[in-house]
Amino acid sequence: MKASLRIASLAFWAASISPFSSATTIPLQQAQPALNCNRTCLETHLSTYLSALIAHDPTLLPTTPSVKYVENDQILPFTPSTGIWSLASTLGTYRHIFSDPSTGNVAAFTTILENGIGAIYIVRLKVDADGKLSEIETQITRDPTGAARYEKLGKPEDVWVQAVPIEERISRELLISQTNKYYSGLYEVGRWAADDECKDGRSVWAFK
Repeated sequence: MKASLRIASLAFWAASISPFSSATTIPLQQAQPALNCNRTCLETHLSTYLSALIAHDPTLLPTTPSVKYVENDQILPFTPSTGIWSLASTLGTYRHIFSDPSTGNVAAFTTILENGIGAIYIVRLKVDADGKLSEIETQITRDPTGAARYEKLGKPEDVWVQAVPIEERISRELLISQTNKYYSGLYEVGRWAADDECKDGRSVWAFK
């Protein structure tokens, strides 16, 4: 059960909760989710985004006038000369996508080449009710060795895409509460406690 919770919780986190833990994080409640934008629709937005990134042309994307762009915890102007948008040269082959149609969020762990050097790239997009990007959050980890390991892996491990039996599935509310404990734990590490079963929302679990 503990392993299942950890996997499902990480998947939900990547799809609908910001991967950053700073004051620059964009609240998810700012815009309504896209209407009639299912998993395929969200993943098309993601593919379009990555293609625009390599083309160094954010104008290829359907964005709201007030789109908020975050790169490595910094809110930045969304322009061709901003950060990774001027440096990304090639997309890698590894791509692990998380889609959450109920909130209009799609995220991915992937790899890129930045001026010819491998890096790990994480992105979360929020698609609003009009089908436009209202939030873009990214993190670039400039670790060529780590990026090479993802490339060697080729695709996400099978455990990430295996269906969890209905009787073992955990509620969305519990996934959210358990995921949020990671962030609160960053500030209150001493209050964390291991719980091997994690049977209810009051339990606190720690990585081992």
